[in-house]
Amino acid sequence: MKSLQFLLCITLIFYTPSLIFATTLKESIENAELSGFLRYRYDTGRYTNKDKLGFTDGRGLISSKQNHRWLSHINILNPLLDNIQFHTQFRYGPTKEGGYSNNNIDSLKSFLVREFYVEYTSNDFQTVLKLGKQQMNTIWSENYYDGLVGVGVKIINTSFENLSLQTFIYDNYNQSEQGGRMGDMAEYKKNYQDSKAVFIQLPLYAHNLYGVAALGKHQLFSGNLDSALWFAFIPKNVLFYAFNFAYNFDFAQNSRFILEGVYLGNTLTQNFQKEVNAKNGNFFGIKGTMKAYNFDANLGALHYGNRQKYTITVLEDQGNINVLSGHQIFYTDGSHLNGDRGENSFVYTGFGYNLNKTRIGFDLVYGATKTNVRSLGGKKFEFVGKAIHKYSTKLHFLALYSYLNIDTNDALDRSISSRKNTVRLQAFYKF
Repeated sequence: MKSLQFLLCITLIFYTPSLIFATTLKESIENAELSGFLRYRYDTGRYTNKDKLGFTDGRGLISSKQNHRWLSHINILNPLLDNIQFHTQFRYGPTKEGGYSNNNIDSLKSFLVREFYVEYTSNDFQTVLKLGKQQMNTIWSENYYDGLVGVGVKIINTSFENLSLQTFIYDNYNQSEQGGRMGDMAEYKKNYQDSKAVFIQLPLYAHNLYGVAALGKHQLFSGNLDSALWFAFIPKNVLFYAFNFAYNFDFAQNSRFILEGVYLGNTLTQNFQKEVNAKNGNFFGIKGTMKAYNFDANLGALHYGNRQKYTITVLEDQGNINVLSGHQIFYTDGSHLNGDRGENSFVYTGFGYNLNKTRIGFDLVYGATKTNVRSLGGKKFEFVGKAIHKYSTKLHFLALYSYLNIDTNDALDRSISSRKNTVRLQAFYKF
């Protein structure tokens, strides 16, 4: 939607005279706030089945051997007036620098401008307006440091007590940052019965996204309730709606119980259903967590998808769903949350122990993906062991191991057990 980009230019031109008189360049630099992070990852993933049954659609999987990944964000906030500030985010991140075979180090990659938007705050109306290129931060996209970026406008109003109201419009997305083919964006096949059929990007991202949200924080009984209601619309394609909540209360000294739940649904247009051979999507998930002294444990379940039709749950990667577990299982054939063909049901549990600055824990996920296509579904099990050491409030270290097993059938109706072992080492520094 070119009108949003035009509006941004008009806004900058309109405010330029007042900004010149409001602050000098020297003052702007002196008052700038700098923040960001540096991250290093070592990933490696190995398969036991050479045909990779259950893993052939590798969107999001850690598949490379000895893969070094670097990522850095530098955020600059420039206050120009009391109620106007500019946000700029620079990003450095070669997607792959392998220490295996003949891969080369990328020493030419430069910092790119990932976010650039102006923020206007009206204290009288308790409203914030963000205009420009910005991370979307919706329930259908990641809300951490690698979420989907769009060009648009977001308005946030907090004039009602314990309630934040949002409205947003985006007309362009940073699909290239999400990895392109086999990345984090939704894809589909015209014919899943044909193993040679190629994946095609879902026809969602060529249209604007219009949305509203209501996020609440309330005290309920003896605990606290966080809830959010979401609606979004992509013309000619789909209407999204979602609800999520998290309720926590202390039941004894140093003991807390947390109950989380989420529902995401969508209604597809008839033309979209026909083009993609798709059906309206529904995702249900619930999770309970108990923390007592240095121990924590959780138990959860989720269900989504359709065995005969393609369905979509989120716009990118795993979205911002608060009831997931495991590490690689939602990137396997038939189970992708950013669009896939398969009816999925999973249960999971996890345990952890905190010792000073270190948490050691593990997660178990078990379930099945049902389809009427050979080698696409199957019974699935994942074990994840994880150790996190918080050296300080700014520096964290992570070591993770994932074992994933899929029992499926090939084209000759033979039972195949396909396994994958994944290791990740990470250092993360925030400033």
